[in-house]
Amino acid sequence: MRYDVRTVTLRGSQLTFSTCDKRIKTIISIPEFFSERYPEPEGWKLKGANVGIDRKGRVFVNLIYECPDYDTVENDGRIVGLDRGVYNIVTTSDGVHYGAKDARRVKRKYSHVRSELQKKGTRSAKRRLKAISSCEKRFVQDQNHCISKELANTDGDVSVYVLEDLSSMNLLRLRGKSNKTMRKWLSSWSYSDLEFKLIYKCQRNGIRVEFVDARYTSQKCSVCKTIDKASRKGNRYTCRHCGNNMHADTNAAINIRDNYITRVGQSGQAAVNQPHGWGATGRPETEPVEKTLTSKPSGLPEGC
Repeated sequence: MRYDVRTVTLRGSQLTFSTCDKRIKTIISIPEFFSERYPEPEGWKLKGANVGIDRKGRVFVNLIYECPDYDTVENDGRIVGLDRGVYNIVTTSDGVHYGAKDARRVKRKYSHVRSELQKKGTRSAKRRLKAISSCEKRFVQDQNHCISKELANTDGDVSVYVLEDLSSMNLLRLRGKSNKTMRKWLSSWSYSDLEFKLIYKCQRNGIRVEFVDARYTSQKCSVCKTIDKASRKGNRYTCRHCGNNMHADTNAAINIRDNYITRVGQSGQAAVNQPHGWGATGRPETEPVEKTLTSKPSGLPEGC
């Protein structure tokens, strides 16, 4: 049962909530780390609670708190680009990979079990389908929580994390350009949940999270800024123009970081140096190789 602040209160260890008969008062056991992590003097406010009973008949309560608005303290730390992918959930511009090997293994297991249960169609099979759906959801949330927590609890030299703006991603556009397996992988992970967890964790630690256009970040060389789709082969990016050879996800993360630096420099928000290979106007000095683009990206000079 769900309660809001009008029907549930918490004073110390005493929890009270309303019922159809009367208001119930009970003493709950609150772990010590809970009060340290969510101190009321810092602005954490109780907004609701979920009261339930588990399979063993034990009553439990999930407390819902509202995160205070922390003032982001500007610092002179580094700007780090984050690339999200299929084989690596997150890759930083520093070359750190958060692999998705275990995640893909669990996803394949649940996908196989789900298809077998759907073939049966019995009542017990439907109950099992509902159960594994919750297990898979909790697994994804735990993975996103661990990754975002590790990124947010950095050593203090990071001031901005830059992500791709995937809000306009439409998987229908990928049909005809990717196979069924690739489309399934792209739609199987909750990128919005990872963004949400990363933003509120970084906000408390004084780290800003910014977004840039995701177009051509995986096709562009991070050194000479040449856009060439054929330079990427699997998880390796070997530029056919300058010979740059590195992990494809790291190359994309560097491009994400450089796109943000270029955007900030053009808008005049801060005095920053242009990324290597870009002119003073913020436009790339090199042109796409062999005209591999189907449409011209923004920022390229006329005639390309």
